[in-house]
Amino acid sequence: MVAGQHWFRRGFAVNLTNPKIALFFLAFLPLFLGRATSPMLQLLMLGVLLQVAGLAVDLLVGLAAGAFRDRVFQRPTTMRTLTLTSAFVFAALAVLVIAEVARRLA
Repeated sequence: MVAGQHWFRRGFAVNLTNPKIALFFLAFLPLFLGRATSPMLQLLMLGVLLQVAGLAVDLLVGLAAGAFRDRVFQRPTTMRTLTLTSAFVFAALAVLVIAEVARRLA
């Protein structure tokens, strides 16, 4: 098996069985149908266009994230700063949740 093929098939299956996508196509795309003789063909074309645009955006985000990750892993001080920052954010969120629970119980 080619590396990553398993993840591609898994993601493809998840997308095909995702009810949000079907609901989106049924609720949103018909609003953009024109006066074509074949609304099904026009709907199919809109769906393909949406998928191509989504693939392009996802590829760009993935490539940018990979480049950013490579730069972060090359600099130990940047990695440490990100780790400490995320620890601070999670601790602050925990304090906020505890304060909210205490406020509601009081």
